[in-house]
Amino acid sequence: QTPAMCLQFQDLAAKGGLDLADTVVAFGRLTAFRSLVELASTPALARWSDRVGRKPSLLLCCAGCCLECVLMASCTSLTTFGFVHIMAGAVASPN
Repeated sequence: QTPAMCLQFQDLAAKGGLDLADTVVAFGRLTAFRSLVELASTPALARWSDRVGRKPSLLLCCAGCCLECVLMASCTSLTTFGFVHIMAGAVASPN
């Protein structure tokens, strides 16, 4: 997690009316949920990687990371920020 992501989350939370304590709790929940999504999707990515090869799976993971960065930079609400971050966790496994 980059400091820029944390700062953007904090700015969006402040715009949404969350105080600092609620922001910390929300960020912790977001991080935990993304980790669960990564944990759940890693076996499927590993099987796919075994079937099609390592390069295509790494390309998918890198493309997913790039798309996450672009979409998160353009988020204007905490809900879309969280959704993008969690969905990117599905392809975040660096098999």
